[in-house]
Amino acid sequence: MEPTHAFTLDGREEAPNLGTDLDTRSRYKVGHELGRGGMGEVVSAHDPALNRELAMKLLQADHLGDTVMRRRFREESLIHGQI
Repeated sequence: MEPTHAFTLDGREEAPNLGTDLDTRSRYKVGHELGRGGMGEVVSAHDPALNRELAMKLLQADHLGDTVMRRRFREESLIHGQI
């Protein structure tokens, strides 16, 4: 699975057309895969602006055209951002 879509913790879209050069096209330095499921993939990442490690969930490419999945993905990111 190639990560292609991500949201920041406040629900804003982050680099909507991410590809294999993910770590150079966003503010985050992406590390290794932590897990994957039906909706997407979770990778480790580093936020140099805040100097902290985090987990970043990326939406699968085949869900990009599915408005229901995109909405669920965004809602989930907003919920996780409140924790």
